[in-house]
Amino acid sequence: MIQELYIKLANEFGVTEEEFSSLAKVLKAKQYKKGDFLLKQGEIDSQVKFLLSGIVHQYLTSIRANSAQTKKRINKTTTSKIITELYALMDEEKLYKNPLLNRLDLATRLGTSKGYLSQVINQEINKSIIQFVNKYRIEAAKELLNNPVFNKYSVEAIGMEAGFKSKSAFYSTFNTNTGISPGAFRKLQKTS
Repeated sequence: MIQELYIKLANEFGVTEEEFSSLAKVLKAKQYKKGDFLLKQGEIDSQVKFLLSGIVHQYLTSIRANSAQTKKRINKTTTSKIITELYALMDEEKLYKNPLLNRLDLATRLGTSKGYLSQVINQEINKSIIQFVNKYRIEAAKELLNNPVFNKYSVEAIGMEAGFKSKSAFYSTFNTNTGISPGAFRKLQKTS
């Protein structure tokens, strides 16, 4: 009966089995330490249920607050390190120029998992991994399209040099990010 009440209260507050287990230990400890009441089957009335629901609420509130603070601290440190290293890989090693670059490659270089890397980039930069990498590729393509030394190269060749796998991917991404095609961008730069 007591365990059924714990389970009912735990479900009411939406806790996991792990939280329930911790909660049961805390509640039992309070019973023995304080000796306020010892619950036996048939002795649970509405006042005890009310008391237990208050204890459950306070306990769950404190657990979730502490857990969230701990996770944020760990995540901030790890996230900061990953983001710093990611920018270094892009700026110094120019990994974005590899048309076969994928999430696993980046995650491996950063010593993390694909999923965690996606989460970090999403959370901190508000972009997907491909959007993040393509931003670098677009900037590289803009520089090449603006550079007179590369006037002899086709727009497609510049897209490949910037790291795009195909002409269609380059045109589509460039147009989405800048609002104009790569060819139109090149013409605008020549006239300015």
